[in-house]
Amino acid sequence: IRWIKAHAAEYNVDPNCVGSAGDSSGAHTTLLTAMEPDNPLYLDGGDGDASVAFVILLWGVLDPYTRYFYALDVGREDIVEHTAAYFLTTEIMRQANPTMMAERREPMRKPPALIIQGDADDNIPKSLPWMFVDAYESVGGDVQIEWFPGMPHRFGITHEEEGDRAIGLMRTFVAKQVGATAR
Repeated sequence: IRWIKAHAAEYNVDPNCVGSAGDSSGAHTTLLTAMEPDNPLYLDGGDGDASVAFVILLWGVLDPYTRYFYALDVGREDIVEHTAAYFLTTEIMRQANPTMMAERREPMRKPPALIIQGDADDNIPKSLPWMFVDAYESVGGDVQIEWFPGMPHRFGITHEEEGDRAIGLMRTFVAKQVGATAR
């Protein structure tokens, strides 16, 4: 984000209209960075503006702590192992947690967000996106959630018709955000 903003003129990009998108764990990282673009833990020695005008979250891990215990409950050892390896402790899962950050009312940026989620996603309990929506809206965040009936985790990659529908929703969302930023 900092790089594209620093080189915006070279690519004819309005640095005020830069958004970000991520899927699954990448949605977690995207959202966490969007909410705290100035957090020194995320700067990796870089400098410059890392804020975004909007975020798109595809089948996202919006609450890694709750997801970890969900995975334990349903026997998803793959998710348990990957989550434990990435976060190291449950305390870090709670700290680096967009939903809990909003619930704790921490200082944060609140860019408009679009959530794309399949309702047959066995990697993420259905309650997680709603928990985030409730928490984000409670602190003044603007979030739109779009459910895809019968769709699994990462469906946009494997189901062409539904993937096309998701792309259409993303295009509409981005156009609305860019239009709002340009005013």
